[in-house]
Amino acid sequence: MAGSLWRARAHRFGAKGSPGPPVQVRFADSDEVARWDDLLLAAPDEGNAYRGSVNIACMALQGYQAVRLIVGGHAVTGFRVDVRPLGAMWMLIGPPASDAVELVDAACAIADFAAEHGVSAVRVRPQLREDEGAARFLRDSGLVRVPSWLSDHIAVVDLSGTQQQVYARFKKQTRHALRRSVREGVQVRRVEPTSENCVTMNRLVEQTRHERFSTPPDHVLTDIYRTLSADGAGQMFMAWHGGRVVAAAFAVVFGENAMCMVGGSVRKAPGDAEHPGLGTSGAGYALQWECMKWAHERGCTRYDMDVTPSTAYIHDPTHPFHRIGKFKKSFSREITDYLGCYQVSGRPLSGWMIRRAERFTQRKAARRARQRGRRPNPDFVWLR
Repeated sequence: MAGSLWRARAHRFGAKGSPGPPVQVRFADSDEVARWDDLLLAAPDEGNAYRGSVNIACMALQGYQAVRLIVGGHAVTGFRVDVRPLGAMWMLIGPPASDAVELVDAACAIADFAAEHGVSAVRVRPQLREDEGAARFLRDSGLVRVPSWLSDHIAVVDLSGTQQQVYARFKKQTRHALRRSVREGVQVRRVEPTSENCVTMNRLVEQTRHERFSTPPDHVLTDIYRTLSADGAGQMFMAWHGGRVVAAAFAVVFGENAMCMVGGSVRKAPGDAEHPGLGTSGAGYALQWECMKWAHERGCTRYDMDVTPSTAYIHDPTHPFHRIGKFKKSFSREITDYLGCYQVSGRPLSGWMIRRAERFTQRKAARRARQRGRRPNPDFVWLR
């Protein structure tokens, strides 16, 4: 692995010497685990709710084993995924890195450490912004682009200032839709994760996803909602129009960062994931604005609306997420594009076999999707 790292540095800088000191990697000790969220919030990159202790507890409900590492002095959250009989992977949210060179240093050191503990491959998903030069450098370093478990293209709303100032930064169409929701009698409430509300939420999410993404079973989702709510890290929201619930969302906070973890709404027709049945009520806008107001009250300065098309394809009507992106961009004028997720293998043969098995299953899923008439995602051209 060190040879790969050195070739990468030589390629980048034309250096003629030996690599610098390796990045130190170890498991977090018990004291660090007890202070985990504080350590994460002190890291030199953007905060992320998926890193925190509450989400670790939620992932445990789904059967995932947390991996807490100290990498170069910084806390890094990850999860172990067993790929029987090929081995196991660590899927990391991080590590903190200021550029691609630091990422390669850290990723290679983590892969070596993982191999010492019987783990074949490591997948890193840093908060570095998309850059073709950086992506080329990672490929030249031996890292392989792989599907991310986090969205690589998101809409982030600036919540700084007063709520009036946040509202004033929305596009004109968004402010018009919010006023329309008031005239239409839309009501958005912050609700408790009762059994009834969780079932309603899950059915709306099910209608919206329609096999575009996977969700845990109902009982697991209910446990997740309740775990997040009990800790104060999450809140469920529902929008009523015409006497029925037409949309729902669940928002979470971590430090000064908030995000819409999941959302759903009624559809025009069963199985129609593209066209919500909200009409011109403005309910979707009102729902998201209530989520943002809750996050603002919690002291958050950023609200992540999650997946959109990339900046390059945000205006492309053929993109499968075009309508979603158009809606979210009405709150946030810019799209944040991340560098993506990369794999580095401490055990090259096992890592290669894991990746080949994954690609085989992806091709099968893609064939099934094409039979349903789904459009290909141009942001995933690297995958094809």
